Amino acid sequence: MGYSSVTQSGCSTLRVTFFMRIPQRLLSIFAGMKAPLFHPGQEVVCTNDDFTLLLVQNPNIQTPKRGPIYTVRNVYDTHNGFGITLVQINNAAVAPGFPEANFHESRFSLLPPVEEVDISAAIEESVPA
Repeated sequence: MGYSSVTQSGCSTLRVTFFMRIPQRLLSIFAGMKAPLFHPGQEVVCTNDDFTLLLVQNPNIQTPKRGPIYTVRNVYDTHNGFGITLVQINNAAVAPGFPEANFHESRFSLLPPVEEVDISAAIEESVPA
C-alpha cells in the first residue's frame, strides 16, 4: 500500500494507493493459459477414437466413435489441457467415487455449419417454366 499527501488551499487530502503484488510464477501461468476449444452445447465430431489405453484401465467406459455427432455437456480444466464430457455418453457410474471420465479436446472437431436451404425455392429454380 502506498501513501501520498496532497495539500491544496489549506485542505489536506490523503490518497491511498493499493498495490497488488502478483508472484512472477503466477503471471507466467496466467500468460500461458489457453481457452478451451469448445463450450457446453456445441456440436462436435470425434476425430481420434483410439481409446485403447483408457479401455485397458477400465473396459466399462463408453467412448466416442468417429462419425456420430456429439454435444458437449461439460468442459474440464485438467493437468493435460481441457477435457470434455458428452451429452450422448454418460460414464458417471462407471467408477463410483472418481470423477467421470472425460475426453481430451484434441480428439474432437467442431461440426461445420450447415447451410440452410429453402427446399421450395430450390425446386422452383430447378423446374423449367
